[in-house]
Amino acid sequence: MAALSVLRARVRNNVGGRTDKDAIIDTLINNVLNDVSRKMRFNDLMSMDSSLELDTDDYSVALPDTIRLVEVVKLLRDSQTSYDPVKVLDRQTFRDYNAGEMAPTTSGTPTMCYIAGRTLYFNMKSDADDTVIWLDTFIYPVDMSDDADTPSVIGIDELIVALATSRFYMHLKQPAEAKEWAGLASMIASSTLDEVVGPPVDHLEPS
Repeated sequence: MAALSVLRARVRNNVGGRTDKDAIIDTLINNVLNDVSRKMRFNDLMSMDSSLELDTDDYSVALPDTIRLVEVVKLLRDSQTSYDPVKVLDRQTFRDYNAGEMAPTTSGTPTMCYIAGRTLYFNMKSDADDTVIWLDTFIYPVDMSDDADTPSVIGIDELIVALATSRFYMHLKQPAEAKEWAGLASMIASSTLDEVVGPPVDHLEPS
């Protein structure tokens, strides 16, 4: 896992060794990491969150800004010792299940939810205080700024360098070179991503 300074130097070398565009190269490296992470379920970005609470009569809760994908939602009531699973649905399916009702009037233990924006909406108003919400999630990678910073995902340095090089050539308006490096990136991805990506899962992404 290479540091930002090393990734930058490798991209520099790929574009003729020029050193006058370091800030642009750093931006491209971070953009590549973020874009690839939005398309793949990297094991290194899997996370769990139990910081959210749903108080009595509430039916929605804001998601932390670090969360990108919500995979599993469970509730732990005050009187229970085990979590109750909550189905994560898309908004239309949620509406179909609840007869078109989006703002519930019934209180109880929520059994399903959907995500809109960065908010989690449940099908019932909570009838118990301090309900802990357990989320299995994927989080956003952390941007690199210091030379010693390393990517949030281990094992994709070659892919980052190839894609950043391709995008740099696009910045220079050299599409032939950009296409060549994009092709190399595709080859790298096909041979390496299986090692760092988890199995497919059902999920919703905040819109």
